[in-house]
Amino acid sequence: MLKPIKPKEVLSKLEKLWFTISRQTWSHIVLKLEWKTVILPFHWWKDIPIPTLKSVLKQAGINENQF
Repeated sequence: MLKPIKPKEVLSKLEKLWFTISRQTWSHIVLKLEWKTVILPFHWWKDIPIPTLKSVLKQAGINENQF
């Protein structure tokens, strides 16, 4: 079961899965792993909502259990 989570924690977990930061534009970080691209909204003061987190996981090709 997913719950709202801080973007720094999501970034840390994606980096452990070999995603690297490609670039950052304002409040969004673009991560890449081979041909996959993930756009992570990075507002450090608030949690990432569950629907947005599901979208990030879908972009990364990860299901909720792997996260």
